[in-house]
Amino acid sequence: MKPTVWHLCSNRWNSAITEYALRSAQALQKQGWQSELSALPASPCEQRAKEHHVAGPSFGFKFSEVFALRTYAKSLKPSVIITYGGPETFLARFLGVPVVRFRGQDSDLVQPLSKFDLGLNLGFCRAILTPAQVLADRFKAVLPNKTIISIPLGLDTAIFHSRIRKEAARPRLVLVGRLDPIKGHEKFFELFSKVLKAWDSHRPRPFFEIIGQSSNIGSSALRDHAKSLGLEEGVDWGIVEARVLNLPERLANATLGVVPSLGSEVICRVTEEFLLSGTPVLVSNVGSLSECLIDESFGNLFQNNDRDVQVLKNWIVRAFDEDQRTRDERAKRAASHFSLEKMGSQLVNFLLPLI
Repeated sequence: MKPTVWHLCSNRWNSAITEYALRSAQALQKQGWQSELSALPASPCEQRAKEHHVAGPSFGFKFSEVFALRTYAKSLKPSVIITYGGPETFLARFLGVPVVRFRGQDSDLVQPLSKFDLGLNLGFCRAILTPAQVLADRFKAVLPNKTIISIPLGLDTAIFHSRIRKEAARPRLVLVGRLDPIKGHEKFFELFSKVLKAWDSHRPRPFFEIIGQSSNIGSSALRDHAKSLGLEEGVDWGIVEARVLNLPERLANATLGVVPSLGSEVICRVTEEFLLSGTPVLVSNVGSLSECLIDESFGNLFQNNDRDVQVLKNWIVRAFDEDQRTRDERAKRAASHFSLEKMGSQLVNFLLPLI
């Protein structure tokens, strides 16, 4: 009989951590394990868990629910529990089941890790699961005797995969991310304007497309900044603020994906989506983005210096001239690292010794 894993996630938003929890549940289910995810009532996580057929009962993860959690644990009989936030981790210690704590918050990568605090809060956990090696190394330095592993996010290749590219008259660079300063839109505008000034006139002029809804910066501010750099809306760049239903097709038809974030990016969902779609990426050297560039064909890093102009220019030309076979091969290689199947096999190998 296959083991059972119970995922507990108190995340209130449709964040990268929510994504990781959902995909972990899906990935293990694909491996033939019983895998249930319990989330906050009416949260995006709960709704998506239902859509993906991995939903268990919802909980508020308050101390008053310890009895209800214990009752359901006795019914489900999980072999292990994976927790994705603080409240459920605290409660899981009372459930009599081995616990694995997922840690993949942005703060885990930038704030000091306290051996005392981690020992107090996570000492009872069998292991710590992270989405990136750079994060696993940080925890290992503080908790050398704890089992700690890095397993990248896995995504559904039935959704994100290479497609035959539509005929394009000019290169199209695509940035997918909410309109927030941390995503680096304004800084990339500055780099893009330099590339256009140095662009060879005999080659089709590239176009930069932003897909993302307003968050901590309005689209008007981005428009003003772009215009101050001499970029012309509709000619050099454009913003799509509405929710995009055909995102997988857009990613597969992009010439080049760009992820110029100034921080965050511990769980590199968008970068993986581009690569699984066969599209190369240029990414900033923050978070764990560099770990996605496993293969030379996947793309390159922004180095935050004058070389970035030539690097971006070269990759635009290279990607625009690629044939379909090259894109298909890139998607295939990406799937060997970032698919649900790969994530599931890694989770199985990680969890089995803990059960």
